[in-house]
Amino acid sequence: RRYREAGVPLLMRVPGGTALAVAGPSLPGFGAGLLAAQRIADSVRSLRRPVQWADPLGGPGTVRSSLVVGVPVTLPDGGRPGLLLGEWTDPRRPPTEFWLTDLGRLPVPALLRLAKLARRVARDCATTGEQVGLRDFVGRSFKGWHRHTTLASVAYAARTLDTSGAYAARTLDTSSGITARSA
Repeated sequence: RRYREAGVPLLMRVPGGTALAVAGPSLPGFGAGLLAAQRIADSVRSLRRPVQWADPLGGPGTVRSSLVVGVPVTLPDGGRPGLLLGEWTDPRRPPTEFWLTDLGRLPVPALLRLAKLARRVARDCATTGEQVGLRDFVGRSFKGWHRHTTLASVAYAARTLDTSGAYAARTLDTSSGITARSA
């Protein structure tokens, strides 16, 4: 709610049981009150469209395909309208993931690809974050934690955004605190 009031755009994963109201008058469920996100997506499954997206967990160049639908909805508190995204990885089964967004101006395929970036963040945090000490803050004062987290975040950004491979060829010798080239 605070994000909406501040005008911050949102794209967030929600459980299939999230209660929403269909906002499109020509869609099934309009006027039926609050319905579960899964039920709303299932009711418009005939409107699904295939979307291809790059899967960072599958290695370089891995492309996956999902069926996706976007349904205009409103939240239980009657706030501004949003868009429910439903994703099917298997067309014969129920939808597997749901997202709620107020970025309804964007095409549904672009929204799904944006949502899938969370997979890259999770992967990068588990690998690069660990390597640069992003989680190594136990026992520090607030000032020490803030300094450490700032420096670790800069190192994280440099390694994640590096396209030359220079950082991939380096390792950190934690015993001496120096950076050395890998052979």
